[in-house]
Amino acid sequence: MKRKMVARMLTAVMAVTLAACGAKPDAAADGSGASGNDNASADTSQQEKQEDAGSGASGGEEITIEYFNQKTEEAAQAAYAKVVPMFEEEYPNIHIEINTVPDGKQVLTTRLASDDVPVMFTDYPTSVVFKDRIEGGYYMDLTDQEFMSNVKPAMLDLSVAPDGHYYAMPYSQNFIAVYYSVETFERLNIEVPKTWDEFIAACETIKAAGELPLSLSYKEPWVAGHMFNAANIALNDGGIEHLVDVIADTSGETKVSDFAGYRNLAEKVIQLMDYCNEDVFGIPTNQALEDFMNGKAAMTITGSYSRGTMMATNPDMEFGLFPLPGETEESTKIIAGVDAAICISGKASPEEQDAALKFLEFLSRPEIAQIWSDTEGAPSCIDQTTYGDAGVQPVLDMVAAGKVHDWQGSFVDSRYGNEIQNYVQQLLMDKDVDAFLQNVDAAVASLRDQG
Repeated sequence: MKRKMVARMLTAVMAVTLAACGAKPDAAADGSGASGNDNASADTSQQEKQEDAGSGASGGEEITIEYFNQKTEEAAQAAYAKVVPMFEEEYPNIHIEINTVPDGKQVLTTRLASDDVPVMFTDYPTSVVFKDRIEGGYYMDLTDQEFMSNVKPAMLDLSVAPDGHYYAMPYSQNFIAVYYSVETFERLNIEVPKTWDEFIAACETIKAAGELPLSLSYKEPWVAGHMFNAANIALNDGGIEHLVDVIADTSGETKVSDFAGYRNLAEKVIQLMDYCNEDVFGIPTNQALEDFMNGKAAMTITGSYSRGTMMATNPDMEFGLFPLPGETEESTKIIAGVDAAICISGKASPEEQDAALKFLEFLSRPEIAQIWSDTEGAPSCIDQTTYGDAGVQPVLDMVAAGKVHDWQGSFVDSRYGNEIQNYVQQLLMDKDVDAFLQNVDAAVASLRDQG
């Protein structure tokens, strides 16, 4: 059922995208997304909002609210830098203080545990930990807010809580793919790979030409974890479901290492180390992306969350995307789901919640969401927005076909993911598959014992 929901969600999300691929978004560069026929009503609506803004968030008094943003990518910060001043111009008494810190997930966990809850914060409504936190009252219930109707229905389907309510406004989606230089592929007569063997053959061709196939960074364990998560979906059919079953087996008799797909998966990701930069564990993620965009490598593997940063690095470069391939074209699936979702603290004061609700309503407007998406580089969860160009077509085709799978964190406790990413990084360093599988079994057993 979960996988059907994900396929339904992503197919609906990209329906407009596929129709508009290669076309310019409806929103103009200045953020105006209204057509000529809508100008009068838009102006009237804007005037009403301005009049409401005159009274401010609390009887005309100024208020500053913290927005804890877990999206640390430069493009995401640039996107908020564009839309926040627009909001504050409309609501001059409300000030949004963006707080972006390294390792935001851990920092937020610590703050919630100490009851230091930001007024607004990004979180991930499909994750297991999110659903566990609902009972703690950390999230304001957004179910009855009118602006939630601006979210694409399929996004809401994916984000619904076990109690049938919504505690976050989905704002952007994500996927992981292989980004490639169109110029390099054309010059070396390389076809876009559709299987793992074709992918490795492309790497061999590039390497034989004296060029670097892949620019990667595994300095940060979470990046290695993301890559492994994507490879698990592409190469290890049923791997996440097997993991869920192992965790649920209280007898402890079954292990992850019993599933042959995990050994094959580990061996496959090790293969990629023969084709990437030697300083893969030394350079930061942004450096690896910049090296790719500046022509120092033919490919990189990253998420849609990096696309905006990459385009800002070299706007003139033409790059395409293709899913990380599986053993066969038929078995390949792409990992995708809800990325940034915005929450309001259930513990905030009524005045703070009122100001935060105004900000979410503002962000939910299609013309604002379009500006944010165009700058950040990821597809929007807001209806009446467009996304894509010819370079992302293979990814869009897979989405339209429903060949997708949600992230591991939507099925198992994030404590496992946080631990396993360190073992993935170690696997890529020492290439010891047996040690990796033993570590995975130990991590799963520990998680199961903790309950």
